Amino acid sequence: MLVGVNYPWIDYGWDFGDPPEAWVNKQHVGEWRERKREQMIADFRGFAEMGLFAVRWFILADGLSYGVGEAAPKKVGDRWEFDPLDCDHPFHEQLREDFEFVLKTCDALKIKFAPSLIDFHWCRQGVVAEAGADIVKGGRSEIVCDPAKSEVFFDAVLDPLLEISLRYHDTIYAWELFNEPEWVSESRRRPARLNENKTVTRDQMRGFIAEGATRINAKRLPDGRRAFLSTVGFAHWDSIMEYVLTPSRRAGRGVC
Repeated sequence: MLVGVNYPWIDYGWDFGDPPEAWVNKQHVGEWRERKREQMIADFRGFAEMGLFAVRWFILADGLSYGVGEAAPKKVGDRWEFDPLDCDHPFHEQLREDFEFVLKTCDALKIKFAPSLIDFHWCRQGVVAEAGADIVKGGRSEIVCDPAKSEVFFDAVLDPLLEISLRYHDTIYAWELFNEPEWVSESRRRPARLNENKTVTRDQMRGFIAEGATRINAKRLPDGRRAFLSTVGFAHWDSIMEYVLTPSRRAGRGVC
């Protein structure tokens, strides 16, 4: 039997890319990253020695380090506004370097990797973690709700990570787009009931998942085979019927 492990984070929201300068002084970032990588290597080696075949890790989680300072989410009235980082923003270069380091490590240890791009906390109401430095957890639902912003985000973040993944396609177990979207989106079976953290409509979430999964599924190997399996980490077993399958396909499975 194949058994994997959920290794969701070391530092939730800032495992990949540069950490907030208010929390890690710029001159110490190199040491901080080296310590984190040493910990990751030791942990992954331990997983491999135990016979585990795959590791799942959150990449951006609640988005804490994806947009700080002037680029952080801003509360306007009773809602949070957020724009994706520009394609040439330096955060992306470090994100890609950190991601590839994990893939190289997994490849060397012969253990599969299951990256999970964003967590549901990404879309929750923003929480200011460091007011003086504009460090905000969550507050990034516009990336999911606004198709134009989704496209910029996918172009700058997902597509480059998929290109890196192609070089290690045998190491990728599956590409997870979103972890537990039910907690932040409306549901026919689980209505919002004035929950302020239900910031995304069902159709908006379905659109985001469809676009992201399409990009993942479109990646091909030189022989034409699909490079990756795409997945979503649903909290409920029956969510695939509501968030992924089309009405006609749901009807074919006896779901109203």
